[in-house]
Amino acid sequence: MFNLLMRSADWNINKAEMPLERMFEYTEKHLAAYFTTEGKPNFDWLFQHPCLFMDEGIMDEVAHVGRVTRHRISGKEVAIEYQIDREVPVLRNDFIYEHRRHFDMTADWEFSRNHWAVKEVDLYQVLFTSCGCQSVSVRRSSSSRSARSSIRIWCLQ
Repeated sequence: MFNLLMRSADWNINKAEMPLERMFEYTEKHLAAYFTTEGKPNFDWLFQHPCLFMDEGIMDEVAHVGRVTRHRISGKEVAIEYQIDREVPVLRNDFIYEHRRHFDMTADWEFSRNHWAVKEVDLYQVLFTSCGCQSVSVRRSSSSRSARSSIRIWCLQ
């Protein structure tokens, strides 16, 4: 699974806001229900999965892989802090659009609307199988909740 955060913004500043009403747009209903507790997004559960941070568009806009690290609800928005994974190369939206079915992004409007979606596919596996990766390494990290493994990839595009 992965979080998809789509915005027209500079993802290099490591802080962003998202309207709460845009949470779980383009997300399957059963996933939205799973990541909701007492009618609110369960950010602790969401943060356990990687993120694809994308600019709106289907051309040469860029996308980054990373993780949300903190959040704060302020009025009708959620303010987030995040880390871009510099070990994963920057991706282009035209590549993601070409392979959108593998990313579970089948609605064309999804590339032109600010939203936070959850996709029920393995982001690293999709990147590995879609982009002609040349090598793979596995880095293990631990969190207070559980030990996680993540696949690190290097793609030649």
